[in-house]
Amino acid sequence: MIAKKIKDLVQSLAHKFGYHVLSKNSISGDMVLFLKGIKNRGASVKNILDIGAHKADWSLMTSDIFPEAAYYMIEPQDEMKPYIETFLKSHNGAWFQGGAGAENGELTLSVWDDFAGSSFLLPEGEESGKQQRKVPIYTVDYLIETQKMPVPDICKIDVQGFEIEVLKGAKSILGKTDIFILEASLFRFSPNQPLLHEIIDFMVQHGYVIYDFAGFANRPLDKALGQLDICFVLENSPLRSSQGW
Repeated sequence: MIAKKIKDLVQSLAHKFGYHVLSKNSISGDMVLFLKGIKNRGASVKNILDIGAHKADWSLMTSDIFPEAAYYMIEPQDEMKPYIETFLKSHNGAWFQGGAGAENGELTLSVWDDFAGSSFLLPEGEESGKQQRKVPIYTVDYLIETQKMPVPDICKIDVQGFEIEVLKGAKSILGKTDIFILEASLFRFSPNQPLLHEIIDFMVQHGYVIYDFAGFANRPLDKALGQLDICFVLENSPLRSSQGW
């Protein structure tokens, strides 16, 4: 009875902040367990691309599991500079200050107060209700073609609904990069934001299949599942070499 009360309390607190708590036997919904899992299954990871790096939190966490990998980060916000530069002092890699998109150029970034939800999808001007700034946009293809970075083994994209636009400019790694980790939404939180099924359709068309789910977040409005981190691998990935149960 006491154990159940503790479990219920933990679940209640987790739901308050928009998370699910899974049983100890479950590996779905946990980024660290996902990354440790692919490492234990033999994933060869030398280069990692973190698009929407923010404070380099994800790269820092991942570097505990793949410490020898080089980390290439795309992040447009000046405010993230001290965090990213601190990370790169002790890790191989590079930071490309700007956004990623379907073509090189410039876009308007609407900046959230906490800098975590900044997006290219909101309309320009006062209608957005946010501070806005122009930022340079690079395609992943450009960074590969100009040899500023190698083809990554893992590509993580967390860009507040701009994922498909980023992928349109990443043709040089689609079909080569084995592992993609993408944030996907179940609601259109911003205009033109793709939904989960649209991201799945795009990845399937380029030879990828769903491999795992590495995180879930409930929206505060009504606690409905709002977003998740979905992991794709190539259909012929070594991680899928066995089709047995």
